[in-house]
Amino acid sequence: MAVGSRREARSAGRPRPGRRRRVNGRIRSRSGHRARAVACCADRRAPGSAGTHGLRAQPHTRCPAADRNGHRRCHRAVAAARRAVAPLRGEDYSHRAAEARASTDALTGLPNRRYFDEFCGLMARRRRADDAVGVLMIDIDHFKRLNDTRGHGTGDQVLKAVAGAIASTIREDDVPARYGGEEFAVLLRNPSPLVAFEVGERVRAAVESLDVSHLDAGPVSVSVGVALAGSADQPIEEIVAQADRALYAAKRGGRNRVAAAA
Repeated sequence: MAVGSRREARSAGRPRPGRRRRVNGRIRSRSGHRARAVACCADRRAPGSAGTHGLRAQPHTRCPAADRNGHRRCHRAVAAARRAVAPLRGEDYSHRAAEARASTDALTGLPNRRYFDEFCGLMARRRRADDAVGVLMIDIDHFKRLNDTRGHGTGDQVLKAVAGAIASTIREDDVPARYGGEEFAVLLRNPSPLVAFEVGERVRAAVESLDVSHLDAGPVSVSVGVALAGSADQPIEEIVAQADRALYAAKRGGRNRVAAAA
């Protein structure tokens, strides 16, 4: 073998051609994968990276140590090796899980108000002049009476059911959140006035059709307020406030309806 190829292999952080990489036994035992699969993935790590923390599986490269499902096994081996070496290297990824928990409403599984406000702030900084923004504010009708008569356990189940109806009804790019108490918010991305109202009406209809008979909670409905940005530089906080005023107009109009901001 040429001396140049050995030097190139060493400088790129790869084993010399023809030599199999040895895999740390602790990584192999923790990952649960065969040494050959982990070594195969290790050979595909990013040039110049040290150890297995920089491993990456090449999406279009056949894993020579694999069988018919070897490519999939290769990806699993990479993920398992990363998890295995993290405690060995003293790394702690718990802060990521904690951050996710801090941004999620524990009861409904929707993003919470903190996440919603942060996302709105980020979107406001990145908005272009032609970006349309809308907000839905949604409130469960007579929820306090439900809690008082049926208890907070039933109220929690209704909240989860309504959250599920909202999440399954809005568009893929829209961002829902539990805003507080029995109130929800949805950030609408690039809606026309007609589309914004239609999304609000679909949410209202989806909640009205919920089957909560097993909860003995009676019919459940929501009132919805809709507001759109009047200009590209209008703060999203103002749009939220307009949608909130439209929401209370819907409640004054008899509840279980959608009202648009003037």
